[in-house]
Amino acid sequence: MLSTPFFCAVPWASRRYPGIGRLAFPLVGALNGIFCTVVLGRGSGVELFLVPCLVIAAWTCPAGNRRLLAVCLAILYGAFVAGRMLPWGPVIPFTPDQLGALVSLNAYSAASFSALATWNLWGVPNERRA
Repeated sequence: MLSTPFFCAVPWASRRYPGIGRLAFPLVGALNGIFCTVVLGRGSGVELFLVPCLVIAAWTCPAGNRRLLAVCLAILYGAFVAGRMLPWGPVIPFTPDQLGALVSLNAYSAASFSALATWNLWGVPNERRA
């Protein structure tokens, strides 16, 4: 719930700064993924949500702006690496059974989100994306 205001600000950023606004959603998603990884731990599978962020960034990047995409992808990759290097355990401890269920839920959700994003953005002219 802490990230909701940031996600709600994405449409405003997209209207005000179209080039950067297109990548605001995946970047906010990456920050949310890192925050959730800190709370739930590295073994929770939450960092898998960086994959749909990467898919959305690749699909919505303005045509001809590979530098902006490269920066966004570097941030997403850095977020993944940062999440894997956390020196502490989860804020909320889980039993092995709970952790297994959480990983399964997050993997299914991230895969579904990636597929849905691709389905919705496939064939949309690059000028109209995001």
